[in-house]
Amino acid sequence: MKLCLNHRIARDDRATGGFSLVELLVVISVIAIIAALSLPFISGILGDGGEIQNQRNAQTIASVAAAAQAAGNVTIGAAADLDAAINLIQSNTVVGMGAFVDMKFSISTIAAEDVTQAKAYLTFADGMIHYDP
Repeated sequence: MKLCLNHRIARDDRATGGFSLVELLVVISVIAIIAALSLPFISGILGDGGEIQNQRNAQTIASVAAAAQAAGNVTIGAAADLDAAINLIQSNTVVGMGAFVDMKFSISTIAAEDVTQAKAYLTFADGMIHYDP
C-alpha cells in the first residue's frame, strides 16, 4: 500500500512541472486567431502609406512651382494645363530671374510614375499649380 501511495505522489509532482500539450495548443490557437483578425487592420495602415506619399509629392510639386513663380519665372503661368506645367518642371528648364537667375527649379527626384499619381491632388488655375487634398 505504501508503494502505491509513493508512486501516486511522484506522478502528481511530475504533472505539475509544466504545461500540457493541450494548454500549449490552446495558447497558440488564440495567438493565431488574434493575428488573423489584426491582418486586415495592419494591411489597411500599410496601404495608406502610398496615398500619403502621393499627397506629399503633390505638395512638393506645388511648392516647387510656387517657388519658381516667386523667383520670377513666367513659363509655368503660361502653360496650357496641369500636364504642361508639370512637364516644364520635370524637364529641368524652369529657371529663376533676377537674383535667382542661376537657380533651376525641378522635381527630378520624384519618379514619373509618382508624379502621375500625385496629379490627383493637384489643380491648375490662374496660371498656378495648387495642392488640393
